[in-house]
Amino acid sequence: ASAPPRLAGAALAAGRRRASWAAGAIGVSVAFSVAVGVFTYSFRTTVVDWADQGLRADLWVRPLSDDTGCQVGRLSPAVVEAAESVFGEGVVDPIHMTQARYGTEPVTLGAGEFPIARSRSGDPFRGGRTPQVVFGEALRVKGCVVNEPFALRFGVREGDVVRLKVREGEIRRKVCGVFYDYSDQRGTVFITRDDFLQLYPDDGPTGVFLFLPPGADPSSARSRLYRAFEGRFRVEILLSWDLRREVVAAFDRTFAITKALQASAGAVAVLAVLAVLYALVDERRGDLALVRALGGSRLQVGSLVALQAGLLGLVGALPGLGGGLLMGLLLVKVASLQSFHWTLRFIPPWGNLAAVLAGVVLACVAAGMTPALKAARSSPQEDLREEE
Repeated sequence: ASAPPRLAGAALAAGRRRASWAAGAIGVSVAFSVAVGVFTYSFRTTVVDWADQGLRADLWVRPLSDDTGCQVGRLSPAVVEAAESVFGEGVVDPIHMTQARYGTEPVTLGAGEFPIARSRSGDPFRGGRTPQVVFGEALRVKGCVVNEPFALRFGVREGDVVRLKVREGEIRRKVCGVFYDYSDQRGTVFITRDDFLQLYPDDGPTGVFLFLPPGADPSSARSRLYRAFEGRFRVEILLSWDLRREVVAAFDRTFAITKALQASAGAVAVLAVLAVLYALVDERRGDLALVRALGGSRLQVGSLVALQAGLLGLVGALPGLGGGLLMGLLLVKVASLQSFHWTLRFIPPWGNLAAVLAGVVLACVAAGMTPALKAARSSPQEDLREEE
């Protein structure tokens, strides 16, 4: 290396106790940012892929939402009849939701049209089984499907019989499949709609999915449906991409705080660099003055301190990157299963991580500009006199 990097490295080595403290602070900050970033990106990518694969309905009819975005009430059964009068049977899938108990624990009991789900659903099932096979078996044996949080929370597997406490007592249903789901972490059991209406004949659906023929225009179909409901029902009708966008928007709102946490971690790293460099400049004024006396310019002295800042950032960021990836892996593969009962894919955002590494080094260099300016403006004569 040329003289300036060697001198910068020697200065850090001479003040290694302070430098190691700053590098450690940078490493911890980077590790935290990387771990949160990896977890959030892996989670978001998994949810987006799940929404693209599972939410295949062209239209979704739901009750109006209040100011907080929560749905209010249920749909009238007449909504289903009106939709079927417009589009016919076999494409309208009413979804019912209510609360039940598995043992003493509350769970969600849901229902839908399994014949439609068998042919049109894209729900990903554990073990790679297709919706056609799973829903076909559930129709034959009057069984159920459960989401992954239910299966993991209660140790339920395919083929087990679950006993649910419902309004009319207790039901027993065979588990025909376990589907991946990121919308309900306490657990959901789905039975056929006919089965559900025998238990809850007065409960209207919480939403209605509509599957249009290939080539049909969803926007035109939504307009037709609004005209059919006009003056009778006040509902929201979302297009498929609206529904997917809402899922992603809900995720982004939930994890918006992570950006503030990452910014706070970056601020800690910058403050650590500032504190250490100011101390090193004060401690080694004589060395810097000697450089000036030997012909070094103000620019070279300032560059020397800025190089120290960049080296501190690099030395701290590299192990922080490795530690952050390890922590991110634990968050994705262990913490998410234990806390939410969700299986996530580990998908590091390599481009973003490279940007974080470069950004940390640049931020440290920028933070070092102030002490570098101080070093460049100092008087070598006075500093050497004080050293004597």
